[in-house]
Amino acid sequence: MVEQRDKISFWKLVFLTLRRPREAFAYISEKPSFWPPLLLRLIVIILFAALSSSVSARMAIEQMQARGASMPAAQLEQAKLFIESPIFSVIGIFSAIFTTIIVWLIMAAIFTLFGSLWGERKEFKISLSMVAFSWIPLVIHNILASIFVATTGKMIRPGLSSLLSIETLYQPTFLSNMLKYVDVFSIWSIVLLIIGLSTIFKISKGRSSIIVLGYFGITILINGSMALLQSLASAG
Repeated sequence: MVEQRDKISFWKLVFLTLRRPREAFAYISEKPSFWPPLLLRLIVIILFAALSSSVSARMAIEQMQARGASMPAAQLEQAKLFIESPIFSVIGIFSAIFTTIIVWLIMAAIFTLFGSLWGERKEFKISLSMVAFSWIPLVIHNILASIFVATTGKMIRPGLSSLLSIETLYQPTFLSNMLKYVDVFSIWSIVLLIIGLSTIFKISKGRSSIIVLGYFGITILINGSMALLQSLASAG
């Protein structure tokens, strides 16, 4: 185990999280810090947006055309000009940053509540730091996705949603919204959360699994239900 007096640099802590997560989370429990992984996440978001801006614009235009075939030509042209402008990429960056922060805060609040109920009481910033470092596999995924987009000019469809027809990319279904969470990096991140929750709050892995999987299960059901309602509304 890592002693409280030991000082570990951010990058060493990142690699420790990936290789020996229990030691990493024991250290995080003593010296929580969520700003460095948040900054890394923001840098990767900007990198991905810069490399995929043209691909994202093309996909947005195709999605708009698929959903709004009856849109007047002048209105369609105005929408294309907006999508191809820099402001579209800026909005995407701020939206991704805002979403990341909100999701981290919600996850940290839920894990602090249930972790403290079943185990030791811990400060909110410790849970937030645990969530931030558990997100590292998803950051790795974003970096690899950026490289893929830059070299191929194509966007990676998330998770197992790539097994479904291409139409689900423009008109998501309940199934596609569930399958997009099923990939190696998401599962890796979930495993880190389970280990982190168990280590920090001193609870069994069974209970930490219930908390983490319960959160993601409810999240997937909500997103899938919203996609289903959206598809029913568009069909009507």
